[in-house]
Amino acid sequence: EDSEQLAGVHTRSWQVAYRGQLPDVLLDGLDPRDRVAGWRLRLDHSGPATTLVAVDGRSDRIVGFIVVGPSRDGEHRRDGDDEPVPRPGEVYAIYVDPPWWGHRIGADLLTTGMERLRRGGFRHATLWVLEGNDRTHRFYERHGWRPDGHRRTEQISDAHPDVGAATGIEVVELRYVVSLATT
Repeated sequence: EDSEQLAGVHTRSWQVAYRGQLPDVLLDGLDPRDRVAGWRLRLDHSGPATTLVAVDGRSDRIVGFIVVGPSRDGEHRRDGDDEPVPRPGEVYAIYVDPPWWGHRIGADLLTTGMERLRRGGFRHATLWVLEGNDRTHRFYERHGWRPDGHRRTEQISDAHPDVGAATGIEVVELRYVVSLATT
């Protein structure tokens, strides 16, 4: 039953966060109803992923979410080292409904997601950020995340799990990493 609320938060956050980075026609064409089925599937069969939500205590409405789990990237190695490192965890997605930006919800979700990964035995975590998304880069860097130099080009299309519109847009993403070790 949370699928509709999650789809709404997901859509609205994309429409604001990526304005000026993705075409307006794509963002304006996003419809939360197109994401409900994907959210139902994700929540019913999340596999190793965990979805955590932030809820407004006054209205019981979902105002943000984070999805974490094992890294979906291939084998990991340290630069200049032939030995693989233990598979990291990954933040797959984190979004907060725009009216709730600036209320520490994103920070709390990120901290909780990192703790969930830590308790899952992960020593490091990764995430991917749209190149040029300066606000998001600053957010992660304030929380100890650093770019590791890896880049990838992704095709946003109707097959992309986060978009419900047919497109052919290529975006560049940068990978960020953080240690989950406790001191």
